[in-house]
Amino acid sequence: MTGAKIIIGDHCSFLSRPLSNLIGINRTCIISTRTSKAGIIIGNNRGFSGTVIGALSE
Repeated sequence: MTGAKIIIGDHCSFLSRPLSNLIGINRTCIISTRTSKAGIIIGNNRGFSGTVIGALSE
């Protein structure tokens, strides 16, 4: 992989509001790469609530 990449599939949802999930959410969704060699791939039809995802490598 050349350069950091984040690939998000079709029909994904990211919920960050406190009342958008029955158990409550205490943070916003964050997706980040920390190096130029890092990569994150999220498939189709996924859902996340108050999720933090970070990558250092592919």
